[in-house]
Amino acid sequence: MGPAASRACISGVQHLTHHRIHIRQSFGAICAKPRFIIRLIAALIGICVLVTRLELALYDETARSAPNVLPFFRCSSNAICKDFVPKQFFEEYIADQVLRNNEDNENASPEQIIKDWRNRIGLTNSNLPALDSIWWSTTVAGGTAAAVNFPRNITFVHNHKCGGTSIQSTLYRRARSLRQQEGLDASVNTFKHSFGGGSKEKKLAWDMQRMAQITAISKLQGYGDHSSHPVFSTLRCPVSRFLSAIQQVMQYNSDFKTKCLHEGRNKFFSSSESESVSRQRTIQCSILDIEASAFRRDVHLIPMASHFRLMDDVRISIFDMSDIEDLLQYLGKEKSSTIHARDKSKARSTILAKLSVDDCTEDMVAEICRLYDVDVAMINYLGFHNATLCTRE
Repeated sequence: MGPAASRACISGVQHLTHHRIHIRQSFGAICAKPRFIIRLIAALIGICVLVTRLELALYDETARSAPNVLPFFRCSSNAICKDFVPKQFFEEYIADQVLRNNEDNENASPEQIIKDWRNRIGLTNSNLPALDSIWWSTTVAGGTAAAVNFPRNITFVHNHKCGGTSIQSTLYRRARSLRQQEGLDASVNTFKHSFGGGSKEKKLAWDMQRMAQITAISKLQGYGDHSSHPVFSTLRCPVSRFLSAIQQVMQYNSDFKTKCLHEGRNKFFSSSESESVSRQRTIQCSILDIEASAFRRDVHLIPMASHFRLMDDVRISIFDMSDIEDLLQYLGKEKSSTIHARDKSKARSTILAKLSVDDCTEDMVAEICRLYDVDVAMINYLGFHNATLCTRE
């Protein structure tokens, strides 16, 4: 077993021991369930074997094929993407903002301040990051393989409400086309980790696979030009993303919808003026609710910056969502296909369906920007100064 896989397995066992089983509190109950213990140990062994195979597969693909350095993901000064190493940004932001803004808090240590902040903005949310990876190889030499303008290893970090669904579908369509391309004889592998349900044991297995994948990617990038093994993601203005998230989350979160959706007195015969007021009240209530509930622990509402947790030393190519057409065309989108990255809400509520930035007052924009200050700072850090309505002093 490779060192990365070993660390992932050990980390998983420790996580299970301390947070899932609570041995000290429940020792008697657990001992009464020997079959559960046996199944759990067998599952962990299987997981460790699986993550080892995953890591070796990634390394084997690199060893068998020279990396093709692709200018599209080399984020030079005139490129549409920006290089991002999450660890560097978070270290700077924590020092300049998190700790400095809490200097007067004598009742909490710096460690506790950072811990509380990380928990609040979703940096401890195990559903993140959501990843999609493709790696492929071919035994065919010569022009056929060389003509394929697509990385041998590529990973997408799904930043929710930033056009991710269109990118995912385009990536997997490209994977299918590689398998089917005549004369290429490509072996194509995919990896996916997304949020969702399932048992605690399955969730642990998925999380361990993801950690092994991230570790392998970090090592791959360390072998040479990172643009030959690209990891990429997208971002957008925090204000427009927030409104898009409201539209989506209220479709399945009845508590949020009941609390904050203002339909007006008559949702069938309301005037345009009353609809405008209802939309503003919906937005204002959502702002207050999200602040009080720590973004409702929902991946669509959690700040974009938190979607890069666990990716500390991975170099990521970041694209502004306004350039998603160019990104999708590179990934292989057919020109006739539809981009599902625009906010065309399927909400049955006319109030939700029509939410837009135009409904926000200046004060609302300022409040949203304050809530998502870490995202505003990240956008400025990257140099996407025109990508947001928010400004920082």
